[in-house]
Amino acid sequence: MANRRVRLTRHKAATANGAAGRMAYLRWILFLATLGAIMVFQTTTSRINFQSWTEAATVLPDSSILLGGASSSSSSSSSSTTAVDSSQQQQGQHRSLLRGTDSQQEQQNDSHSNSHHMAFKSPDASHRIAHFRDTALKFEPITDKIGVHSEHRYHNMYGQYLLPYVATKPRMKFLEIGLGCNMEYGAGASVKVWKDLFPEADLWEAEYDGECVQKAKAKGQLDGLHPLVGDQADEGVLNQWIQESGGKFDIIIDDGGHSNCQMSNSFDKLWPELLPGGLYFIEDLHVSRARPRCNDALMTERILEWNEQLMYLTNSLGFKWKHKLPSDVLFVSCQAEACVIAKKKSEAINDPYKPHKRDV
Repeated sequence: MANRRVRLTRHKAATANGAAGRMAYLRWILFLATLGAIMVFQTTTSRINFQSWTEAATVLPDSSILLGGASSSSSSSSSSTTAVDSSQQQQGQHRSLLRGTDSQQEQQNDSHSNSHHMAFKSPDASHRIAHFRDTALKFEPITDKIGVHSEHRYHNMYGQYLLPYVATKPRMKFLEIGLGCNMEYGAGASVKVWKDLFPEADLWEAEYDGECVQKAKAKGQLDGLHPLVGDQADEGVLNQWIQESGGKFDIIIDDGGHSNCQMSNSFDKLWPELLPGGLYFIEDLHVSRARPRCNDALMTERILEWNEQLMYLTNSLGFKWKHKLPSDVLFVSCQAEACVIAKKKSEAINDPYKPHKRDV
């Protein structure tokens, strides 16, 4: 009987110990689970608030403020240093990203410029002409130079002569007379084309309407170029343009008022300012006969007579020409409504002609 009570007592004790052990085990598992949940919560919170923590750490001298005063001075210093390092790393990554973006933009610009340069150097004139027209079609409003808003086909002479010139001298000095202030679609259409095709050029734009120029400047349409204002028929204005710009142009395009005095006076003043080897374009010559004469002459008559003098240059007929050919004109090339006049590069390159009497 006594032995039975002893065994029963031992069994109860073992049972109690087993229950206590299981409870302790469960408490331990619960503790670990709770600890894990806290760590996950802190990690998630830290990630969400990382930006604000790093910003605060760079501003506040004592990061213990961020921790509600619970951290020691050394712990605060360590946290602040870590936050600053993280912020600097993030800023470094941001700068790298910006550099990458700038690099991509530079690559795109280089690719764009290379595309232009390859087209400019193409030996196929039709390729150059198409490139000029396609470039102009990218911009709104579309310039009237390429026959969308008018019958003009000036992309032919620009593709034929202008683009090859720029291929050899991208940092040229360029003057266009006529901003387009009287156009229905507004001013500055051709400016967009010039800036895209010739990003390295020194661009000058002359316009009669000063108020229109100011409005265009306010809109940013003239960013990257130099405006000139005044009536191109006025020799005083032309002298002022030369003084203000410094002259010495590689390319001159007269797309201004189209009166005979405007075209004629501009040529007489600006031709000497065209550099050797340069090109002088005159648009809209088809209106010359519909406008008053200038010094008893039409601009088209002058050009026609220059061309005739070139054809008879080495076989003088003894004519006394009304409009004497400038001695440094190399050639005159005309298309529908427009002409380009080229200046000799040098006597060494463009051998001087020696007029002689016609053999009988």
